[in-house]
Amino acid sequence: MPGVRFDEYVPLTATDDGWLLPVPLHLCSGLRTLWGGVGLGASVHVAEQATGRPCAWATVQYVRPVHPDDVLHLAVEARSGRSLSQGMVTGTVGGEVALRTLVALGGNGDTALRFARRPDDVPPPEDCEQRGMPLAADPTGTFLEEFEQRWAQAPRALRTDGTPGTGRTRVWVRLRRPVETTEGTLALLADLAPSAIGEALGERAGGVSLDNTVRYAGRPGLEPGAWLLLDLAVDAVVADVAQLSARLFDVDGRLLAVAAQSALVRRRAEPRARS
Repeated sequence: MPGVRFDEYVPLTATDDGWLLPVPLHLCSGLRTLWGGVGLGASVHVAEQATGRPCAWATVQYVRPVHPDDVLHLAVEARSGRSLSQGMVTGTVGGEVALRTLVALGGNGDTALRFARRPDDVPPPEDCEQRGMPLAADPTGTFLEEFEQRWAQAPRALRTDGTPGTGRTRVWVRLRRPVETTEGTLALLADLAPSAIGEALGERAGGVSLDNTVRYAGRPGLEPGAWLLLDLAVDAVVADVAQLSARLFDVDGRLLAVAAQSALVRRRAEPRARS
């Protein structure tokens, strides 16, 4: 069954001077701002379209929030050499800069050597229990509802008692709609990394992305809707800024991408017991 094209799922329209992305609520985070991975994934996609080359690396900085019903304009500036293109994607809303993405695309040859391996103790997704969304915001109607998740490790018994965890979270994830698996799609999924903050802190907490980086380990080449393993690490939380890293594997253990980001921690109060 063919999947939904990336530029249909993230509704991009080409114009004479770039691409337009009208922002619906279902592409936003629980904090009602554009899901960071959507901004990065859209930037990767339009850069690939502009250069005709697959993305090897991309990093985005979010300058200002993008809200539901905003229209994000993406403009690509790139310079191409014999085997590599490098450039920048600038995203603006109403003429004001909202994000800037640096990209490198192409490379020599098709050979891929992957030295990172999926942990051996991870069970297949069909043997894993469902994972909820331990974030500090209401997910209703947002991109958070687009994910299907399953624990790839035993979840903590008490996750919100304030006791810090190990900082490591492993989760199987896929989009509920079968979207083609492209470099842009991987960027969407990798931005689930801040969901590990609550597990690390032992609180009802998540994060707002300040930046986002993804490095690709070859073309994905997966069926639409395939399960991916996110091996997430909260490396440090300093002054409420979390430093996160992630590795993405397919079900056969093949490394697809390595991601990293910084995120501002957001907490949510525990629900009050009814009297």
